[in-house]
Amino acid sequence: MPSLILTLAWYVILLHSRSSMWRLAFLCLPGTFAHEAAHFVVGFLVVAKPAHFTIWPRRSGDRWILGSVTFKGINILNGAFVALAPILFFPVAWFCLTRLEAPFWVERRWGWWLAAGYLTSTVLFSAMPSLQDVKRGRSSLIFYGIIVGLGWLIGSSVLGHRDQKARAVFLKVGLPVPEIPPFRWAQEQRGMAE
Repeated sequence: MPSLILTLAWYVILLHSRSSMWRLAFLCLPGTFAHEAAHFVVGFLVVAKPAHFTIWPRRSGDRWILGSVTFKGINILNGAFVALAPILFFPVAWFCLTRLEAPFWVERRWGWWLAAGYLTSTVLFSAMPSLQDVKRGRSSLIFYGIIVGLGWLIGSSVLGHRDQKARAVFLKVGLPVPEIPPFRWAQEQRGMAE
């Protein structure tokens, strides 16, 4: 528990360091590198053709950009993967918390514990896709959202569970349950089971 509190304290420090761009850039440098490297590596793997990588801070209007990767081949099929690439660092943050930071607390190695807390919070900070990441991958994210939604609807209907799942959701939130006729195949399966 103390390690989690330390990580959250470091995270709050990182959030509040936004008042000074250079302080934020310095404190977040390892996380910025990891964040942009995630975009670059995933972009390479999904053939988004990464073209330029930088972690040098620059001003863009009224905000600062700590780093960026440009791509030549972002499209509807690979954009979501590139946009959400930094979330791959959530397990790394968990590893840092449970395998580095917590043991240092138990062993009373306070300097290493503080450093591990900083590392964990920076990795956690870098695991969040930025608003710009989500905007750039928006069409791809919508595309895959539709695919997943349709897959769920079709899959649950074909298996005859759509009515039960939908009914449970409506009842859970306290809404009246609409009558949804199942697909013919699902009706035939139910008739055979009875």
